[in-house]
Amino acid sequence: MHEEVKGVLPQDEGVFPAGTPYDAFDPELMLWTMGVLADSSRVCFETLVRPLADGEREQLWQDWVRFGELFGMPRSVAPATAGDFDAWLARHVDGPDFHVTDEARIVGRAIAHGSPVPAPLKPGVKVTHFLAIGMLPPRVRRAFGLRWSPAHTAAHGRLSAAVRASQHVVPDRLRIGPNDDLFRMVSAAERRILAAGRKTIDLPAA
Repeated sequence: MHEEVKGVLPQDEGVFPAGTPYDAFDPELMLWTMGVLADSSRVCFETLVRPLADGEREQLWQDWVRFGELFGMPRSVAPATAGDFDAWLARHVDGPDFHVTDEARIVGRAIAHGSPVPAPLKPGVKVTHFLAIGMLPPRVRRAFGLRWSPAHTAAHGRLSAAVRASQHVVPDRLRIGPNDDLFRMVSAAERRILAAGRKTIDLPAA
């Protein structure tokens, strides 16, 4: 699938003019893809489980670098340490090149608010989405048009604390998964939506 992700931008996007080439196997783009996954995994764990010690954060980052290498990313493009990675990511998120395309905004909002799941699962998925949105950097939330207020921040703090506390009383099967059942239900719900002639998300016209 990744071999087909290449082309040129059809229009200006932020600081990148129309005609700028892209390729899923560009080392810098591979680093970006791996880097946001690495950051999300750390933020999620520290928000919902416990803070990581410095050594654990370093080991987690090195594991993610190895993950990138297994998919063809040259190790030479990756920041050498977890601290270097944090600085690298901050430059991208806080710097002048930060930009969200219309397509990314639509897909991101659909993921945050519109995952197709059966009705009994919707309350739980809504809570999961709320937790995920609260973990995003403020600039990213604003760029995707995701509403957030001080009241949301307070509720997110209480909910995160409750999730951390639940580790000691809720069985792992209920607390952790199994996710494969959820993935199958989402896939089945999406197929039903498409079979009914409806769209799961509204993409912009080409």
